[in-house]
Amino acid sequence: MSDPCIVTSSDIPDMSGQSPSAWWIDDEGNWRPVDDESELPHQRDPATSHSEALSFLYDWLGMIRIDVRATETIVEWDVQNVQPTCLEEAKTFLDRPQQGREIVLHYCYGGWCRERFPNAASALERLLETEAYRHVAPFEGPTIHPIDLQKLDREQLQYPIRQALQLWESWKAAPEQSLLAFFESPELLEDMILYRRDETGQLVYARIGGSSLFAQAYGHQQTSELIGRNCGLDPDHATPQNPICEAYETVLASGNPRYDRLRATYSRNDMRHWISCERLLLPFTTPVGEEFLISVCCALDTVAIPTSGAGDTISTDLSRTQMA
Repeated sequence: MSDPCIVTSSDIPDMSGQSPSAWWIDDEGNWRPVDDESELPHQRDPATSHSEALSFLYDWLGMIRIDVRATETIVEWDVQNVQPTCLEEAKTFLDRPQQGREIVLHYCYGGWCRERFPNAASALERLLETEAYRHVAPFEGPTIHPIDLQKLDREQLQYPIRQALQLWESWKAAPEQSLLAFFESPELLEDMILYRRDETGQLVYARIGGSSLFAQAYGHQQTSELIGRNCGLDPDHATPQNPICEAYETVLASGNPRYDRLRATYSRNDMRHWISCERLLLPFTTPVGEEFLISVCCALDTVAIPTSGAGDTISTDLSRTQMA
């Protein structure tokens, strides 16, 4: 006897908000509705319950999750392990009008990445691009691209980066001033990380802003436990050998700021996620020889998989990546 809850894409309604609004496309291309109230375990949704269950559905069964909400539709899958039958169903679905909803592609390729599109046609084009990476191993290490500050259009820098650089230049012109200017800006204070040289010669965390990308990625509880510890340590690095921090000593020795565009993965809730950002490093040495380093990072619209003809960047009118 066939399962009455299993349908195909041709049977799926226009999804104008009626229940159910979440579906799993199984490895045979069938659509299985999610019903958290169901007495049948296979109809309940593991998406908010257990990372191992999600890994089994995405990695081993190659399934796709479709979540239709009031203002957006989320399509979620693993680029390297998705079943071709599932992907064909998702393509068919995105080839249909989505009644003004934005489309969010939440995919895993060495880590989870979230991209937002204004319409289904743009999202479908992007989904087709990801197919080329099915058999391509992702580069898991961080990529760090330093860029000469003199060659940048400062108006294109995000406000926290631009503000921090202006304050540093004011301090450089009058080095007898203290770092108080940075602490008098509440927003910047929450966006930045402050490091200091301790009595043993290590560069250690002195303050981690609650709105910093670092705190957002790992969570306030884990990052607060790092205060006073070596700058290379984080929840993904149990030793100071952290490539993200390799430039810190060079910046302090040079006395000059450094601007990078950086892309890396981080771990949270037993899953890997992509994060892309622009980073400004600012060195300070006080009149009595104390050394400090400020790091300000802002999220960028770059992604795990390069787009055709656009390098590593998706234009902001097409898509916006977010922290997963």
